[in-house]
Amino acid sequence: MRLYLFIPCIFFCISLGAQNAKKHTIIDVKAGAAIEWSNQVELKNISIENTHNVVMVYPFSGSVFPADISPSSFMWKTLNPSIRSWNITFKTKDRAIIKTIDTTYFKPDPPFWEDLKRASHNQSIKVTIASSDKKESTTVDFQFSKDSVKAPIFYRAVELPFRQADKFRDRLEWYLGDVVTNQKHKMLDKMPVCANCHSFTRDGSTFGMDVDYANDKGNYTISAIKKQSVINLADIISWSDYKKEDSVKTFGLLAQLSPDGKYAVSTVKDRSIFVPIDNNFWYSQLFFPVKGILASYDRATGTIKSLKGADDPAYVQSSPSWEPFNKEIMFSKAKCSVDTSIDKSTKLVLDLKYAADYINGNKDFKFDLYRVPWNDGNGGESVPVKGASGNNKSNYFAKYSPDGKWVVFCQAANFMLLQPDSRLYIMPAAGGVPRLMNCNQDEMNSWHSFSPNGKWMVFSTKHFGAYTQLFLTHIDENGIDTPPVWLEQLTVNNKAANIPEFVNVDYTKWGGISDGFSDTDLYREDLMTTTLNSGNFSSSLILAEKEIKKNPDNFYGYYARGRTMLNSNSPIGQLSKNQIMADFNKAIELLTRDIAKDGTKSVSYAYLAAAYFFTKQYDQSMANCNK
Repeated sequence: MRLYLFIPCIFFCISLGAQNAKKHTIIDVKAGAAIEWSNQVELKNISIENTHNVVMVYPFSGSVFPADISPSSFMWKTLNPSIRSWNITFKTKDRAIIKTIDTTYFKPDPPFWEDLKRASHNQSIKVTIASSDKKESTTVDFQFSKDSVKAPIFYRAVELPFRQADKFRDRLEWYLGDVVTNQKHKMLDKMPVCANCHSFTRDGSTFGMDVDYANDKGNYTISAIKKQSVINLADIISWSDYKKEDSVKTFGLLAQLSPDGKYAVSTVKDRSIFVPIDNNFWYSQLFFPVKGILASYDRATGTIKSLKGADDPAYVQSSPSWEPFNKEIMFSKAKCSVDTSIDKSTKLVLDLKYAADYINGNKDFKFDLYRVPWNDGNGGESVPVKGASGNNKSNYFAKYSPDGKWVVFCQAANFMLLQPDSRLYIMPAAGGVPRLMNCNQDEMNSWHSFSPNGKWMVFSTKHFGAYTQLFLTHIDENGIDTPPVWLEQLTVNNKAANIPEFVNVDYTKWGGISDGFSDTDLYREDLMTTTLNSGNFSSSLILAEKEIKKNPDNFYGYYARGRTMLNSNSPIGQLSKNQIMADFNKAIELLTRDIAKDGTKSVSYAYLAAAYFFTKQYDQSMANCNK
């Protein structure tokens, strides 16, 4: 099976601004990254105008910290720069502890932090920040939960804005972060291809991830979690294999691995609005699917089939989420876009003209949540989710709690994927009245994931600035959540931290993910083939010549160079017919040698037949076709 891919969700951290979002200063794209990161670190995005002279920036009042969390920062802002000394008082039921500092920032050392946990007895702690002259002060309260997190978080770090991230995809990084030890370690970076949206089995034994394989847009890896995980060719499947004969492209968006690891489900035969927005650093991309159905992959049989009840071509069906016991799948659904001109583009990233009406507010695109029975992959009748459909809002990214009791989803005025007005809602999984969660911040709340014990939920928000950060909220047995805790230790300098997913593993026992496929002969052949077939002859020539230099005894470099130069539409230049024939003859020589060593591989005869055909040796070509 030939495997090819690219993925769009690489830049989901930066989606278009909604009409009711904050107004952000337009910053030159080239200088914007440094400016915006500086603004975020210096808390310039947190305004305290028209407030008291001193305001607590973090933590938020009423927030609940995990029992096993490492020390957290305390930050405040003042309108009076002349204040040089501050007293910070931590008051529990039985005692008060005062610290005097000369900055507007305080981070307890571990012994003090643990002492504070013990002294609080899981009750509220009142924190007062007061100037040394006692003329200015502010108060906030927080507490420690009895519940621990007990699991690390896998997440991605990406540069901004979109065009920068798109240009330097090898700068994407993935991390595993631990809230207990205040540590993170890099899991994956410098991939020669993109890897992106990810999910995990309930037991933490397996992960699924989009992997940009040889420039096709529909590939997905399902790989084992071990001390050093390796993505091998055998682990990669292609969603594009579903009904390939109908010539309708598949990008394989938003795939999700089943909790038991036996299946995966994804959007196929899909098309999306995916455009750069260059004048908005905070939201420098618009992305949402406008066409597609759901299909499932059975790992045991290696087959892909559509999911009945979520496969109506008149609708876009996307953003699937598994019920934790494989009983059903919840997904987002909307009427397909009628703009057939989008289908004519072979590129994933579209020209801005395709999204102009959406950006200008002339067109809406709203999703409803639906549920469909899994029924061992046979599906059934899908029905709208009460409370998350037919509400003139866009509802998407449903996530079940591990016990199947609750569903948390995003709601925005329009579209999907990190809208500025995106807010998190929680509701009973059976449906009901959604409740706006207390953890929401003022701008963009999305990409949420429950901890394995169901007590905590991590999510992304732009509260501090353009560079998305990760926050954690506690959820009790009644579905009531708390103002969130900032996972500051997971910050990556000059990058947005997003797409967080809890993993049910020991932080110390998953060390990294490595690429086990991009340096194989098959991958390089596939990359050259897809590049050639896409009409990018300049790139295919470069790849072929690199292959010849790297591996002069491999036939494929010569074959690909001959094919590239032979193409009548090639802009390569007036290249010699003698050079073309020399390349095909060299390929014939090497293939003949390979077949003499091992004549069992049909693909060798196929390439040999093709090479003879291009050198007009038709009898030899036919003989090898027959073989």
